[in-house]
Amino acid sequence: AATLGVSHIHLQSGDGAMRLRFREGDTLSKTYEAPAKAGDLLLKKLRALCGLESGNGQIIQGFFDARLGGTHYRLGFNSIPLPSGESAVLTLEYPPLHAAPTLDVLGMYPEVLATYREMINRKSGLILFPAPPGGGKTTTIYATLEELRLPGKRSVTVESPIKRRLEGIEQLDPDQLPGIDAQWLLEALSGQDIDHLMIHDLSTPRALQAALRATRAGALVLGRADHHDALGFIAKIISMGVDPTLLASELRGVVGQRLVNMLCSHCLESEEPSGHMLEELKRLTDRRSPKLYRANGCRRCGQTGKMGKVGIYELFPASELLTKLVMGHASEQRMKEALCATGVRILTDDALLKAADGLVSKEEALAAI
Repeated sequence: AATLGVSHIHLQSGDGAMRLRFREGDTLSKTYEAPAKAGDLLLKKLRALCGLESGNGQIIQGFFDARLGGTHYRLGFNSIPLPSGESAVLTLEYPPLHAAPTLDVLGMYPEVLATYREMINRKSGLILFPAPPGGGKTTTIYATLEELRLPGKRSVTVESPIKRRLEGIEQLDPDQLPGIDAQWLLEALSGQDIDHLMIHDLSTPRALQAALRATRAGALVLGRADHHDALGFIAKIISMGVDPTLLASELRGVVGQRLVNMLCSHCLESEEPSGHMLEELKRLTDRRSPKLYRANGCRRCGQTGKMGKVGIYELFPASELLTKLVMGHASEQRMKEALCATGVRILTDDALLKAADGLVSKEEALAAI
């Protein structure tokens, strides 16, 4: 499960069988069945590892540590009774202190990564990370903070929950600070002389105002938001009453992204694109005979055809045009038309490039967008 990037294992007993499902990203796998007796023994063992007694019809939860493939993990266990059995979920969590991935392994192509590094190496300002839940925003920001982490710099995160403990980063969870209001905490941080600040949720006007106050105090703010469209989030911010002139002056860029399953390289097979798709791939790849790929499953990937995750990205760095669009209260559609006319690579382009490189399936990548 750890090798395949599984985050949760669902175990449901009852009706003479144990049913297992695995979650990868936002998708649950097909159901696998095991004998009821083996399932009951497994649940009993998991409860024992957590130091728990028999469920006895109660909701129970706990955790235990395990070593998997040379890496220490903490596994959360949560179980609720059902009329005919039990429903339990194992959550595969990161160790208490775990190195963040580096920017080089997230899936940005070299030219995109170079642009992104220019964006994050600004002394101060606001970088927005709007994407749907499960799109990989936090992983990208963690990797960014890891790259920016230097002995003479101070990096702080405000996030709930804290998904991974990072060495050398001050991570604050407002829900774990008794008597502290999350919005008040954000406002107070502008006076804390911070170099890099991650804000977990920029969906409220108050959080946005706090972020802009921090940028004017000299911080580079990396702000997450659950939103389907990167440029659409800018339009939303303006509609929330944020001063477009102030936003334009502090904005350093917008990062849109999705997280999709990678194809297993051990059972990869090519196929010929046709029609409009062939012409689009020729345009994007500059190849005479571009290919698409699929993976039918093998022993290495557990017959899933998938192994690991990769990000699909679009970057809109600060520019004279973006500033003009923001100050002009441009709509989402107007922003997209104007910026795409400059040759900016959007999510669809990046998805098709990765499909042509055999990293992802065309169908899954485009469905995520």
